[in-house]
Amino acid sequence: MRRIKILVVGCGAVGAYYGGRLSAGGAEVSAVARTGFETIKKQGFRIKSVSGDFLFKPAQVIKNAADYEGKPDFVLVCAKVLPEINIESLIKPVLSAKTSILLIQNGLGLEAKLKNAFPHNHIIGGVAFICVFRAAPGIVHHTDYGRLRIGSWPKDDDRSKALLIRDIFIKGGVNCEISDDIVRTRWEKLIWNIPFNPLSAITGADTAVILGRDSSLKLVRNIMLEVKSIAEKEGYKIAPGLIDKYLADTLQMRPYKTSMLMDMENGRPIERDALLGAVLETAKAHNIRAPYTEILNEILAMIQKAGENK
Repeated sequence: MRRIKILVVGCGAVGAYYGGRLSAGGAEVSAVARTGFETIKKQGFRIKSVSGDFLFKPAQVIKNAADYEGKPDFVLVCAKVLPEINIESLIKPVLSAKTSILLIQNGLGLEAKLKNAFPHNHIIGGVAFICVFRAAPGIVHHTDYGRLRIGSWPKDDDRSKALLIRDIFIKGGVNCEISDDIVRTRWEKLIWNIPFNPLSAITGADTAVILGRDSSLKLVRNIMLEVKSIAEKEGYKIAPGLIDKYLADTLQMRPYKTSMLMDMENGRPIERDALLGAVLETAKAHNIRAPYTEILNEILAMIQKAGENK
């Protein structure tokens, strides 16, 4: 049987981890890697994981998707959602009409944007619940979780491609589930992301510190409730116990520096627009206030501006 060919675009921590798991699941996985290109081409990715360390050596290591030899069955996009990154132009050179596009990214409206650009390609959204970071070029630390939820977009589209790649993920050791509505799943992830990413980036605190005081835990809960109310105004019913589950799970997991904090510490752009901007746009569309999200967004904007003026 022919091996499924997958090209990972955006091979940071998330892309390297899930690309490595797909490789372990039997796929032929290649990587677009710019940061640390020579190291990765020579040594691959060394994944230090709570589930067991492993080495991921991509079939091809390239700097641009246009350099890929052949046409992949799937393009896995794990790049940050930033205004300066045009995903459509990055992946267009490698697509055929049969290529499916899987997005493991944060934010809203991502699938619709790709479908508008590539109407003949199958689009799959993905939401990762994982603690993972890049320690050095070619070295990724996976410290907790790793669950993945994926779903075809639109939600009533053919699921066969989503089921195919789900099975490869499962073979590779990932707890991967099919979402009946990937947009609702994105809102569920935002309920966690909106408090923890900005609060950690603003304060420098990890998750344990953020939840370490009754007053700060109450603040996180209030932010979560605000995002939940916006999601439900948009028509996405959120399970009543989800916030309590998120708080309990976060209290139990290893203290974690969020991706936004690590980006801030390393002078990299942060996904402010993709996370907070998307939620605020939705709140505005429904003419409802989102004071917690507005404040977090404004503080982050000031920090970014101060950094630019240094």
